[in-house]
Amino acid sequence: MIIRSNAQRKVVNICCLLRILQNIPGRMVIGVERQRLIASCICFAVMLVGTAIILYNYRMRLYAIEVERLRSDVGDADRMKTRLHDLLTKKEIEERNYRRIIKNEVREKEKLEHTINELEAKLSRLSEQEKKNYTFKF
Repeated sequence: MIIRSNAQRKVVNICCLLRILQNIPGRMVIGVERQRLIASCICFAVMLVGTAIILYNYRMRLYAIEVERLRSDVGDADRMKTRLHDLLTKKEIEERNYRRIIKNEVREKEKLEHTINELEAKLSRLSEQEKKNYTFKF
């Protein structure tokens, strides 16, 4: 017979104890008293087995709760790691966007300065032509 768990071992030990107890009262007690003693031993054995099963289930429930708590802690760490990675990625994307915006602003500023210089040059040429035209008319 292969005994697989502690609960099964306890049941086998209790059965062996009951066999021993059945033999002892047979020599000392007779009749109805012997039956009462056997019934009380069986009740005691059933209570012991029930208690062992209840305690075993309680222990297994506590173990399951502890495992779930540890898994949730690991899950929390993974979620935090993922969130941190997302934030860093978002920050890098925003930095690239800001750099692009700054480059565009610098290009636009250079274009506007170039346009201003061209317009000033054109204005100075026109004003010189006006001066020449104005002086020749008199």
